[in-house]
Amino acid sequence: MPNSKKVYELLLQNGFTESTVRQVIYESEYHSFDLGVQYVPDALQWLFRAE
Repeated sequence: MPNSKKVYELLLQNGFTESTVRQVIYESEYHSFDLGVQYVPDALQWLFRAE
C-alpha cells in the first residue's frame, strides 16, 4: 500500500488531476483475491464513464 500511495501522489504532481486518476484503499487485515475482486465493477465503471 505505501508504494501505491507514492505512485498516486507522483501522478498528481505530474499533470494528473483527481478527475483523471483515482485511488481507493479498502481496509482489510489480509490480502485476498476474493475480497479484491468485488471492487472490479466499481473500477470498471469509473474507468469507462461517459464524459
